[in-house]
Amino acid sequence: MAKSSMDSLNGTLAGILEISRLDAGVISPVIECVDVGELVGRLAREYQRRAANCGLDMRCAPRALLAGTDSTLLERMLRNLIENSLRYTDKGGILVGVRRRGGRVSIEVVDTGIGVPADKQAEIFEEFRQLGNPARDSSRGLGLGLSIVARLARLLGAEVQVASKVGRGTRFSLLLPISATEPVALPAKPEFEDAGGRILVIEDNFSVRQIYEILLAEWGYETLGAASGEEALECATAKTGGWTPSSRTTGLATA
Repeated sequence: MAKSSMDSLNGTLAGILEISRLDAGVISPVIECVDVGELVGRLAREYQRRAANCGLDMRCAPRALLAGTDSTLLERMLRNLIENSLRYTDKGGILVGVRRRGGRVSIEVVDTGIGVPADKQAEIFEEFRQLGNPARDSSRGLGLGLSIVARLARLLGAEVQVASKVGRGTRFSLLLPISATEPVALPAKPEFEDAGGRILVIEDNFSVRQIYEILLAEWGYETLGAASGEEALECATAKTGGWTPSSRTTGLATA
């Protein structure tokens, strides 16, 4: 008990000192070309065992994109976001992915946790603000992690977005500038754009399927989920308006 109390006090002090340093402007970022896909993949592999010990499924969808940012501070932000999802997700899983959004790189941490009410989404970035932890259980954090994320984002010229539904989960998006040194390649085909539409998600793991449906819904797609091909055909046929697959249907496969 004494060790647990000391660890909690040490964590609180370290968090307060870090916030103080950020507010005092003594941290100067070193902007460089960062391989975001490699960083996300490495962190996801690191947290997989811990997630499994909590009964959660940790998935990663990396993409080879380069961002102009500080690698050390970016890693700290991602760790805080992943830690936050682990603390507030009791069942299901977490997906960490990378994609390109316009002229920026978007790193997204999606979970199936308790969610955040719309009127509280701004408050979670304030110091010592925690939802669903009235007893101030230190095992669920100290209420400083997201505040540090917000400050680091401002320091790096990045943007943090949050979208959430109570009882279904939360998506944090970290938007970073694409590196000016990224090699320009002419794609053989036009780059994929999120144009909306319908996507049929077939995945036998319910938690993973739920993560994909939440993420795709946030991107503007209408989704229909099923655990098998047979169930998918039955659901698609029964769906109002008809979801009959055509010969051009493209499948989304997951490991």
